[in-house]
Amino acid sequence: MRSIFFTLLIFLAFDAGAQLRRDFLFSNLRNGLVSEETVAVQQDDAGYIWIATADGLQRYEGRRYLTFRYAENDSTSIPSNNIEQMRLDRKNRLWLLFNENKIGYMDPVDLTYHEVTVRTQGELRNAVVSQLMVHEDGRVLLLLYKVGVFTYDEEKKEFNQKNTPVQTPKGWNPIFVQTDSLPNIYWIACDSGLVKYDARKKEMFFRGHNPGNDPILSAAGDLRFITLLTFDHSGRLWMMAHSSSGRKTLLYSVDIRKSRLKEWEAEISSIIKDPNYRMLNVQEQSDGTVWVLGLNILAGLRKGASNFELVESNLPGPFAIRYDGVRSIYEDRENNLWVCTNKGLFRVNPTRQFFHAVLNGRPGEPKYTYPQAVTGICQAANGEIITSTAGNGLFRFSSELEPLPVNVITASSKKDEAVSCLFQRSNGDLWKAGEDGSLTIIHRSTGKTEKLGFFSGLTVVRQITEDQEGNMWVGTQSGRVAKFDSAGRKMIHLLRFKNRVMRLMPDNKGNLWVGVLQNGLFRVNIRDNSIEDNYTAEGAVGQKLFSNDVYDMIRYSDSLYIIAAGGLNMLNVYTKKISRMPSTSELPSSVVCNIIKDKLGYLWVTTQNGLCSVNMSTHVVTNYNERDGVHTNSFFPATSILLNDGRIGFGTMRDWLIFDPAAIAKNNLHLPPVISMTRIGVMGKWLPLDSLNRLPVLQLNHDQNSLTLEFSSLTFQSSYGIFYKMEGLDDEWQLSRQFHQAVYTYLPPGDYTFRAYCTNADGIPSKNLVEFKIHIKPPFWKTWWFLGILVLAGVCVLYWLDKVRMQKIRATESIRTRIATSLTEDMSNSLSNINISSELAKAKVDTDTQRTKEYISQISETSSRMVQAMYDMVWSINPESDTMADTIERMKVFAGEIESLYEINTGFDVESAVKGLRLNMEHRYELLSVFKEAVTNAGKHSGGKLVEISIRHRKSKLIMMIVDDGKGFVMDNVAMMGRGLSDMRRRASAINASFYIESEINTGTIVKMELGI
Repeated sequence: MRSIFFTLLIFLAFDAGAQLRRDFLFSNLRNGLVSEETVAVQQDDAGYIWIATADGLQRYEGRRYLTFRYAENDSTSIPSNNIEQMRLDRKNRLWLLFNENKIGYMDPVDLTYHEVTVRTQGELRNAVVSQLMVHEDGRVLLLLYKVGVFTYDEEKKEFNQKNTPVQTPKGWNPIFVQTDSLPNIYWIACDSGLVKYDARKKEMFFRGHNPGNDPILSAAGDLRFITLLTFDHSGRLWMMAHSSSGRKTLLYSVDIRKSRLKEWEAEISSIIKDPNYRMLNVQEQSDGTVWVLGLNILAGLRKGASNFELVESNLPGPFAIRYDGVRSIYEDRENNLWVCTNKGLFRVNPTRQFFHAVLNGRPGEPKYTYPQAVTGICQAANGEIITSTAGNGLFRFSSELEPLPVNVITASSKKDEAVSCLFQRSNGDLWKAGEDGSLTIIHRSTGKTEKLGFFSGLTVVRQITEDQEGNMWVGTQSGRVAKFDSAGRKMIHLLRFKNRVMRLMPDNKGNLWVGVLQNGLFRVNIRDNSIEDNYTAEGAVGQKLFSNDVYDMIRYSDSLYIIAAGGLNMLNVYTKKISRMPSTSELPSSVVCNIIKDKLGYLWVTTQNGLCSVNMSTHVVTNYNERDGVHTNSFFPATSILLNDGRIGFGTMRDWLIFDPAAIAKNNLHLPPVISMTRIGVMGKWLPLDSLNRLPVLQLNHDQNSLTLEFSSLTFQSSYGIFYKMEGLDDEWQLSRQFHQAVYTYLPPGDYTFRAYCTNADGIPSKNLVEFKIHIKPPFWKTWWFLGILVLAGVCVLYWLDKVRMQKIRATESIRTRIATSLTEDMSNSLSNINISSELAKAKVDTDTQRTKEYISQISETSSRMVQAMYDMVWSINPESDTMADTIERMKVFAGEIESLYEINTGFDVESAVKGLRLNMEHRYELLSVFKEAVTNAGKHSGGKLVEISIRHRKSKLIMMIVDDGKGFVMDNVAMMGRGLSDMRRRASAINASFYIESEINTGTIVKMELGI
């Protein structure tokens, strides 16, 4: 979007050498300012605009402000919010002068403030007058009235008088210093007059000492208390000095070539409405315009002009400048003027004004006399332009847009007549429709008028057009369409639509196209007056409008028609297919009032939110608003006109707008600028951009993955379409809309490159892309080394599991081996016993029958024990017997067998928690074996009556205790009591269990076993 900030009356454009344009449209930048009291503006090397105010410093990049204010305990912040003066030097340092003569500079790159000391001979007092000056030779000067002139010392980083390049006569106190076009020559404004100083020769020239008859000193030598000096490009020296009474500041200029002093008091007083004005500054614009500003004054003297023109404050309208005082004017690299006032910051650009508002008026009448809607614009063959209004009749202008006096055309309409429509026939006749429904024909050839009362008193005529056969067509507010038969000189009522006719457009194929509010678009056959097609929002797929409200349409080419209905619709009249123009979404609004094609093929579109152009080749939309000179968004529908010289006009609700598309196209030939990154934020925190720019890649952790990237073209006269793309994430280029900001939340780990570029109205991209590389580190659990560790750990775990599995297998094999070994030993012993007993029985069978019986009993007992051991082995191997409940049940069964063999009772005391325990087969087998051996011994040898079995679970131990009340035995004789006791110890040891046995004569025996589980 091109940015132009004030509108001039177009009829002044052709008299540019005669006077300065005064009807400016100012862009008010008060929204976002920390204070309306603006002091100065500067533009740094990167293109940022810096604004000094009475309440802080701000940086502006076109959409956003970055504010710098005093912060306690922060040495890098500015020392005060009240800034008096601001200058940018050649080293891109932004010098700031505060009250109490505090001075320093802001580094626009790293955004830090550096305070600078002023080295004086005595104590530095607060001067009444102080000036911060940056000269063409690069020197930075600080002038303190009646204190001295100080120069910034680059080596010592302070202001001192060591290298001050100026001197003044004794008692002459400097107020302002200005360099001459010649090297080493300085002009010093003093309270006693003007001094010229040659720094190379160290010579002073002043009033009473002017041996060379310098023309400036000769002309201005008598002036006292000079407060300002500045040279313009024409060679004049401008000065402000106190009047002889000292009550007023006067403006002077010296023509160096003629050595002539001119006082401008009379000329300026004649244009100032407030007598209490006071001039404070004089500045020259690059085009040679000299501006005078101060309290209640802002006036310009255009190059070559002889009189100043006042830019008035508080004019009607939202785009007027407001001021009681103007502090300074700054011209940026695009020639925008930034005007600092006590009521805000205003921006204008007089040199690139393309849109112009034309007020309806007549020669000799005041402006703003006829602020009525323009309902029609026509141009006669001689170039004259006629406009119709909704309450003030007709107006006539020359092709240079100068108001013309009343003639036969404009006289046909009363000054208070409401004209609803105006159309010019191919023969030059004008057709004028009144709000009362009347039609008036103004015959160009004879100057006579003709009245047609066909719709008088019935409805309002909204549209008039002419077909190729010379027939006139009329559309009305009530939806009626009538044809005027030129041959028969009569009006024929042909069609009736349901709502207001917004547009009538004949084509070259014998059709009349009718746009109707809320009813869509109709194609009428002119020959038989039949309706051939009706396009609405409810039509078939591919034949639907995007709205039923048709405001305007044009024939762009032989086959392509553009229809304003819910945006821009493209109709191919051959295929009858409708498509949405790709650029519709970029329009200021979908409610389009006017469409017209210029001679270069661009579409110019007015909407309810502004005016824009559409490049039909690239579909780039360029929006225009008050900064471009477009002073309103209220356009009257279907009032566009293409003038003979290619200019375009639109009717508005108060006047009409005109511009030259060719001039705008010429301006668009400039290549777009390179985009600049202005701020980068991570997780809502802004990072120092100067540091980031030095990094090849911005490295971020995985939890720093929400980014905000702000960018700008850093242009304030012309704005461009900015496209951006995050490579690695975005598939397509994204168009940045209002805020020029890209926000990415929760970026996945990876490498990204943010790229951006801008295009002009023709879609031509900027020469270079801006690139910013970003690397989001993955979390440690997604890094290659961590994944490697996981793989290694997995391999280790699998290896460990396999090792455990093998250990279990070996343990099981070991248990089985031990059980088999134990069983083998038992069986071997038992078989040996059986064999011995059988041999003894065989030997005694004939001689000792009783002994034989005993041997046979032993054989039976041993074989029974061997069978029982085999059963126990099979039981322990069975996985279904893992629980202690099964083991205890088997113990009870065995105890019952013992009770049946011996006269003894058994009792069990088992904790409920024990029954849920699970033991492996070795533990079960050995535990059961010990139990059997102990109970068997108690029943067989103790002679007792009761055996109590107690099983407890204590602290991860299984405790089994077997107590009998038998005769007991002497513990010293344990070794002599058979292999039963030693066998129990062996079995307990095999499963790492503790085994205890206690016995006393006539007391009984206690067997205790503790097994860790």
